[in-house]
Amino acid sequence: MLSLLTAPVTILVMASVFSAGVAMWLRPTPKWRRLAGLCLVMLWLAGLNPVADAVIRPLEAPYRSAYLKDNSLAQQTWIVVLAGGARWGSDVPPAAWLTPQSVQRVAEGVRLQKFMPKATLVLMGGYPADLPQAPVHPYAALAATMGADMARVMPLTGARNTQEEAQMMAKRVSAQTPHLVLVTSAVHMRRAQTLFAQQGLTAIPSISQAHTLVQQSPGWKVSDFVPTLNAYERLHGGVHEWLGLLYARLTPSL
Repeated sequence: MLSLLTAPVTILVMASVFSAGVAMWLRPTPKWRRLAGLCLVMLWLAGLNPVADAVIRPLEAPYRSAYLKDNSLAQQTWIVVLAGGARWGSDVPPAAWLTPQSVQRVAEGVRLQKFMPKATLVLMGGYPADLPQAPVHPYAALAATMGADMARVMPLTGARNTQEEAQMMAKRVSAQTPHLVLVTSAVHMRRAQTLFAQQGLTAIPSISQAHTLVQQSPGWKVSDFVPTLNAYERLHGGVHEWLGLLYARLTPSL
């Protein structure tokens, strides 16, 4: 359902190219040329880094990685790493089984586990249903290579989205101490916290990756006005999260 909600970003790119082509070649009238120009401007803007950053910055700004010197953090008993995509290949190392954002999430989870002696590291995710099942859990396999204490690792599969991951954890976390450390990307954290809160869980955020929180060169650069594939992808991700957050708040009981 959420994937359908974020389709406007993809539709914008496709419609802009198609409309511009039709306007310029099939209907070369001033009206259609203006439409083509508008479509091309929208397509250009959607591919600019400053535009993508403006969309995702409000989502990322409130969050940081967990502060390990916080004594209360050391007392937490759950670290939950949300899934971010996986694939399977017997001839490649575990890091290649996961998407880059999944690798970053596992790395942050393992980092936290080393400073939280009471915590169980929960690794969500598995493989898509249409892929053959691997002999090992992909996230757990990578965590093992990173030096995680596997006696305190709990791999979980079956959840198809963040809402189902929250529901899965609600069945395991004690109602008396409904706190956990939540690991995901900064742009995804607000929606993830909302979904976990709807299950009665208090999620302490620890981000694994961010686009706008890293130090960047001040001022405007020529490259800021050149569309890039990365900017289109980040804009799509930002729109996905904003619409997903709206959907989560409008349908809390689903």
